[in-house]
Amino acid sequence: MPATLHPVLVNGSAGAVITMHGQAVAVMAFTIADGKIIEIDAITDPERARKIAAAFLNSVEAHATARAHYVPHGT
Repeated sequence: MPATLHPVLVNGSAGAVITMHGQAVAVMAFTIADGKIIEIDAITDPERARKIAAAFLNSVEAHATARAHYVPHGT
């Protein structure tokens, strides 16, 4: 099963929870300036990621039909 990216807000900013086999393996937060990602903070320890991601994943599952799909700007 491939990894799945779940768009989420992390402390009010763009972020993502990455899951494999239904388990969170990473949580990422993006710092954006002038429309570009200038910094990525990631927690990749699976145990920590699962604990942090639990609230995000519950929210994502509840709103599965509202998932966003990334489309690069200008395409």
